[in-house]
Amino acid sequence: MQNRITAGAALKNISSVKLLKSLGFIQVGTEKVSFHKDENGKDIVFDGGIFELK
Repeated sequence: MQNRITAGAALKNISSVKLLKSLGFIQVGTEKVSFHKDENGKDIVFDGGIFELK
């Protein structure tokens, strides 16, 4: 079994995506992510990138 280093970032967070890529990470997938709810209790969902160090 091979060990992997993974990271996640909001795809709209261009600075974080650029940093991960400059460190050698490549995007291997996407996912819908929710960490917070709005004032009505509805999930705030955003597109997240899954990155892996190669």
